[in-house]
Amino acid sequence: MLRGTLLTLPLLAVVVWLGAGLDEFFPDHEMRRARGKPAEVALAHVYARYGPVVALATSIVAVTGALQASLLGWGYFTPFCPGDK
Repeated sequence: MLRGTLLTLPLLAVVVWLGAGLDEFFPDHEMRRARGKPAEVALAHVYARYGPVVALATSIVAVTGALQASLLGWGYFTPFCPGDK
């Protein structure tokens, strides 16, 4: 159960992270074109709305990755024994 959760949660977070990150790209591009115009404010609100979503998804990916490594014995958290194969 724990392994399945630790594999599913970061996968969903990466999908949200990439999706919201791509969604941020387009308003950012349009904000640069609308510099000093009234549309810039509206685009800034859209851009700011999804910033915390990207930050949260990135944090979930980082935390679940560390949990996978420590609880499931992957990566640098695996005890190394020269005789083990």
